[in-house]
Amino acid sequence: MKKIFLLLVLSSVTLFSQQKISKKLGDFNEVKVFSGLMVKLIKISDDSTQNYVEIKGSNSEDVVVNNVNGLLKISVLFPKAFDSNNTFVKLYYTKNLDLIDANEGSIITSDKKITQDFIEIRAQEGAQIELNLNVNTLKVKTISGGNIALSGKVTNQTVIANTGGIYEGFNLQSKQAVVSSSTGAEVEVNVSDILNAKAKLRGFIYYLKEPKKIIKKSIIGGIIKSNSRY
Repeated sequence: MKKIFLLLVLSSVTLFSQQKISKKLGDFNEVKVFSGLMVKLIKISDDSTQNYVEIKGSNSEDVVVNNVNGLLKISVLFPKAFDSNNTFVKLYYTKNLDLIDANEGSIITSDKKITQDFIEIRAQEGAQIELNLNVNTLKVKTISGGNIALSGKVTNQTVIANTGGIYEGFNLQSKQAVVSSSTGAEVEVNVSDILNAKAKLRGFIYYLKEPKKIIKKSIIGGIIKSNSRY
């Protein structure tokens, strides 16, 4: 996932002098990103400040931001003709996000650690998410080539990965985890107390170190083992 940071840095430098659009937003607690857009999440500590989005790049006017009943969708008008590498989005928000969802090759990062009680993170269609967390309960779902890389600490995590989804969780310390991996998906977890792992159809689950208790179920070519895939 290091390539994400390099890509974001290069994009930020390139777009600095290009067109910038700023839009105020209402309240929202869920974010979905599409169309290969690169989005950085920036939490505002001042509750008196309104949520807003900044869009930079030569194609910034083609980015569409819709807020419907607290679900914020960021996409583009004409995705087939859109150059996502030349557009960068910064999303400034004040309240905790219950859902962060990346689609269609988009990239989501955050400028600082996300601290809250619960969060759900999803990636699909080759999209990527890289975040640092400090939460109690975490739900993760990665499918169809999505890649989620997390670091920090959680108490409980539930992970579902299939159809080539990848979850990089060795840098995320957790006490308990329930993990399911299937159809070519790969999952890495770091669990200290209880791991309940199920792998099937060439799904892979790797745990960084032996937890106090582990429940394994491997069927139809599923693989569950300690340490790394390498």
